[in-house]
Amino acid sequence: MSQVIIVDETNTLICHKEKSEVQVEDIFRVSACIIQNSEGKYLLAQRSLKKKNKPWLWAYAAEGTLSKWESYESNILSKLESEIGLRWVILEKLYTKRRYWVHTFFHEVYFMKLDQDIEDFTINSSEVEQMRWFTKEEISEKEFEWYPISKKLQRDIDFLERGTESDY
Repeated sequence: MSQVIIVDETNTLICHKEKSEVQVEDIFRVSACIIQNSEGKYLLAQRSLKKKNKPWLWAYAAEGTLSKWESYESNILSKLESEIGLRWVILEKLYTKRRYWVHTFFHEVYFMKLDQDIEDFTINSSEVEQMRWFTKEEISEKEFEWYPISKKLQRDIDFLERGTESDY
């Protein structure tokens, strides 16, 4: 099992815990990557049905909880390679923000530009069910609600495009 980094309210390391032992009150670290192509579309990955948390949710192209000894950047680079087959990429850090959900976590979000056909990704089926390029409008449209989409991803795309978060 992998050990998760547990931090305090200021994102300072407290200890490491086995992932199965993380409690609701524990604060941990997560990294994520937003990928946009030259047409302005965003690459979303649908979480595998095999995932314990939020199977089938459309979310970031890659996202992961940091394990012992990982930095935010090393974690997201590892997730990009292991989940969708991307290596040797250049990322821009957008920000680190404390997020509140079932758990509280510090979320460091990265951005990159990439033009690549879906068929050219190497998808890890234990992590990702499928991938697709979406326009901002498709992500925001009401009729798209039957596809559950990560609300934090929608906020991050709004931030990227407008410099402010939406009211999702």
